[in-house]
Amino acid sequence: MTKKTLSIPATSLQSVKNRQGLERLQSATCIDYLAELYSILLGEQVSVRRALRWVHAQVAVFALLLLGGSSLLFALLLCVWAVVAVCQCRS
Repeated sequence: MTKKTLSIPATSLQSVKNRQGLERLQSATCIDYLAELYSILLGEQVSVRRALRWVHAQVAVFALLLLGGSSLLFALLLCVWAVVAVCQCRS
């Protein structure tokens, strides 16, 4: 009985790594574009971290406006989430 081995060429492994790196780079540039947009709108330099905080606050407020009327407890939780997210933007 002969033993069969599977060999993967190094070029295919390198191309997979390059594709993963390009995907990360493309997603990172989207965040950079968003930070640049906030910089233009605010008239000051906005870091990527601050841009992500702004997005977090926007999602929280949007969820509060959209889903806040379903139940009192859920609306309270969404309100707390929105307040915390907005407060994080100020720091």
